[in-house]
Amino acid sequence: MSLFMIFSVPLFFLFVVLLPWQEAEPSRGLRLASVFAYGFLCSLPGYIILLIVGAIVGQPLTGFASCVAGFFREHYAPLALGIGAFLLVQKKLDFPTTEAGIFLTTLTFLCGFYAILGIARFIALYPQCGSDDFFLLPLLRLTAVFAASLAASRFYPWQGRAAAGYLALAAFFCLVLTAASWAYGAGYRWVSFVLGVGVFGVCAVSFGRSFPQTLSLQWSHGRPRATLQK
Repeated sequence: MSLFMIFSVPLFFLFVVLLPWQEAEPSRGLRLASVFAYGFLCSLPGYIILLIVGAIVGQPLTGFASCVAGFFREHYAPLALGIGAFLLVQKKLDFPTTEAGIFLTTLTFLCGFYAILGIARFIALYPQCGSDDFFLLPLLRLTAVFAASLAASRFYPWQGRAAAGYLALAAFFCLVLTAASWAYGAGYRWVSFVLGVGVFGVCAVSFGRSFPQTLSLQWSHGRPRATLQK
């Protein structure tokens, strides 16, 4: 379970990137690797900010205050920082402005940004990690990255009201993730896991509808070939 906590985000990044995208320019692998490195480097000061947010918000034990604290500390603060860092550096990133190019670039950056969070939490809490630390929270964070990447093309070029709308949508989505965390803390563990897996499933269905050809191989001369509509 600790492997999922640490490696779920990087492995998900590799899985998505290695899908048979037609828009695969010769330097795509190197470009996405540099975007991932950008995200990881931005996560280092970002994690310090998250520690400060955690100290300010605190960790109330029960009630509505606990939900609010969990919303900011565990869900919205990481996603808002990740999106904010991406909006700041995206002009330095050379990427195709197609739906697929925007999705892959956003996903890659956020995966790089989130990669440090699982490692840091494992080091901070081990060996007192519970099932929420090992599975639920990594799943919810992975879902946040997935959803934010799918929504990115709808708010491109992420300026002015579009950027504000993107962050507002992220806040709304994090409320859903907070509900899953609250259900776990309230003792409804199966509800929390079903909700977490269900939301990820909705993102997967949305991905399949947006990029259907990446999931359906077409055979030509005995070899698989994939196409992607622009």
